[in-house]
Amino acid sequence: IVKKAGSKYIFAHDQIQKAAYELIPKCEQSQWHLQIGMQMLRACKNEDLDNNLFVIVDQVNRGKMHITEVSQRIEFAELNFLAGEKAKASGVFSSAAFYVEQGIGFLDKNSWNDYYQLWLRLYTSCIELEFCNGNFEKLAEVLNCIITHAKCFDDKLRAYCILIFSLGCQKQMVKAIEMGLDVLERLGEQFPTDLDVKDAATEVLKTRRMLEGQTMGTLIGKVIKDKRVLTIMGLLESLALYSYFGKPEYIPLFACRMIQLSLRHGWCSFTTFGYALYSVVLIAHDDIKGAERYGKLVLDIMEDKKAWYQHCRVNAVIYGIVFTHCRPLHLCLEPVAKAYRDCAKIGDSEWLVANASAFASLSFQCGKELSSIDIFLNDAEKKVKRWNATTIFPNLRVLRQAILNLMGKANHLTLLEGESISFKKEISNEMVRKNVQLTGRLQLYQVRLAYMFGDLDLAEHIVQESHGTEGIFFGKYEACEHLFYHGLVSFACARKTNEDKWTTFAQDSVGKMRRWAENAPFNCEQKLHLLEAEQYFCAGKRKEAIEKYLSAIFLSGENGFIQDQALCYERTALFYLENGDAEKASNLYGKAHNAYLEWGARGKADHLCKHSPF
Repeated sequence: IVKKAGSKYIFAHDQIQKAAYELIPKCEQSQWHLQIGMQMLRACKNEDLDNNLFVIVDQVNRGKMHITEVSQRIEFAELNFLAGEKAKASGVFSSAAFYVEQGIGFLDKNSWNDYYQLWLRLYTSCIELEFCNGNFEKLAEVLNCIITHAKCFDDKLRAYCILIFSLGCQKQMVKAIEMGLDVLERLGEQFPTDLDVKDAATEVLKTRRMLEGQTMGTLIGKVIKDKRVLTIMGLLESLALYSYFGKPEYIPLFACRMIQLSLRHGWCSFTTFGYALYSVVLIAHDDIKGAERYGKLVLDIMEDKKAWYQHCRVNAVIYGIVFTHCRPLHLCLEPVAKAYRDCAKIGDSEWLVANASAFASLSFQCGKELSSIDIFLNDAEKKVKRWNATTIFPNLRVLRQAILNLMGKANHLTLLEGESISFKKEISNEMVRKNVQLTGRLQLYQVRLAYMFGDLDLAEHIVQESHGTEGIFFGKYEACEHLFYHGLVSFACARKTNEDKWTTFAQDSVGKMRRWAENAPFNCEQKLHLLEAEQYFCAGKRKEAIEKYLSAIFLSGENGFIQDQALCYERTALFYLENGDAEKASNLYGKAHNAYLEWGARGKADHLCKHSPF
């Protein structure tokens, strides 16, 4: 029945243990658990306590109803807190939350007054863990207790921060930003409520001057020790993420303030993100070389500090935005994929979604096979649902619906409507929420589908509404795609209507695309050449148009963008057809069809077969 294992005895089989346990009357079982836990606790020395902590606490918790002595209840509340901290350190957030909740259960209603420090530690730990678990209802309940009973602002500060983070995770970005600005003001960091364009320019100029003559050694030589400054830096990091979707005008101010604080007080883990964000701000100010320089600085700092864990929050910015302006897009994929995988390991729900969004978008923009991106998006959505993190995921649903349409898995391929998202419903909701990022993304992918599936009237309508708004993407490659499809639609409308406004729109897109192609020809040259071919097509310059069309086809293949090559084949075929060369047009339509199939766009390939004259 039992056997010896070292100095201990164990049951020979689990079922024997179960049978023995069931011989104990149920009314006595909890008392036995308590007695076992108490005896183990009294027998343990300090180092043994840590090794046996979970077993002891589990036993005691099952008999907690028999503990009436106040000193014992406080002792076991403390032990549950320690067990929660140990579980949290191992990333087992659900178990950690259970232990902390059990610890709170040992306290009475007046413990916030009688045992204030223990009460505060337990309640603060509870909201942190419920945030990690995505249990926002429980979080709100506990958080209200802290705000009601905590004795000073500093003791409430962590609760306010968690509240801000939880609002962001629930898509209430504007509310999160407003509360964050209020907390920052109480911490001594003020920001204007009514922003002017000059505010951002002034802060960028001030930061540039502060950075003059600085070296990596001077930037990271001193370490921030002030806890308030660390809290401010952490808040600024999260608010920058929310601002990207709610109030992008604040991004330059948050980035510059993070750097200014670091220059005054020293380096901390948030500093790295501050420089990454600053490099994005420099892109918005058309300083691509400066952006690349600070992007490299971020990587150098992480290497110097051996702080590669920071890549979870930095890679989405550096590789997802900055380096798309100066490095091949395909090389940006793996660093973002790694950040996504590591966020899943450590339970960083906010940045897991940010990295998922960056990786899926980059994969789509690189022309990766569509079904593989769809599989990734389904996997990402499962992880997101596990943590109830919804901040950025609607952006991914927009992309997934576009992919489903291209694959032929939608009832109306032209419309961004289907199992993943409804354009009409979402566009009205996001305009009310003032989510400029999601609104812009909805418009971008709807324009793309409308153009590719031949609904020029719908594409024309959206381009008129959203022309010149590529700045809302704040440097992401989607700004380049915005210019690309707006240019193509505008040239098509110019040929159809002969209206000057469409020519103006188109020329604006070409001019801006030329700037992208100058900095990153390996990412954008094929797009520029196709736009220039359409420009010559409109102007009736047949020879120049052919040269640009063929160049666009070649560059798309050379740079590895199968989706762009498919579109270039299709547009060149149309050009030859309208100029009476049916043989070349037929050949190019066939190549376009094959390229769309290689990309995985079965819906588009079938549409091409159905609507081509061959």
